[in-house]
Amino acid sequence: GRIEFGNSGEQYIEGYDTGNAGSGSYLKFGEGSTDRLTIDSGGEVGINTTINYTRLDVFEPTGTKSTSALVRFKKSHTSTSVTGSTGAVDQFPHALILENTDSSANTGAVSLAFSKYTTGSQSQAIIAGLSDSAGGMALTFNTESSNSMYERVRIHSGGAVTIGTATGNASDRFTIVDPGNAFMSLRSDA
Repeated sequence: GRIEFGNSGEQYIEGYDTGNAGSGSYLKFGEGSTDRLTIDSGGEVGINTTINYTRLDVFEPTGTKSTSALVRFKKSHTSTSVTGSTGAVDQFPHALILENTDSSANTGAVSLAFSKYTTGSQSQAIIAGLSDSAGGMALTFNTESSNSMYERVRIHSGGAVTIGTATGNASDRFTIVDPGNAFMSLRSDA
């Protein structure tokens, strides 16, 4: 069914049930002949698109708003520290939380991907949080080169930083490994 609003049906809400246990059904909100928001039978949501590749797919075509931010999260608070227990997911006013809820193992990943379509292929970069133990998470920065993803920098859960390698010596706080086999390591005298 369809409900139209305005003198000539400029805005609408449309729902469709295939009668096939909900498969292929949808609910759409739009204006004119353009679907602005679609919820499909799998619970996936599309904004300015009816093709959902993820749970929430937002598309901004070239046009009047193509130079504006696509999404903005705003939160007002006065917290100035994320140390101790205040950094916990439910105890700090985060504006955005990326969370892997699989608790079957102490290891796992949650990531933020950057992707750009180019004339030849897709270019990508990833920032990932890697749980390396119960209560410990490393942060990695990864870039793509020749269609392969490489870890470039890792901040280990204990605070050590490695560049060019995922591992370092246990006593090192900062390690750089050059792909040309020119190694450099900074160590304390303690």
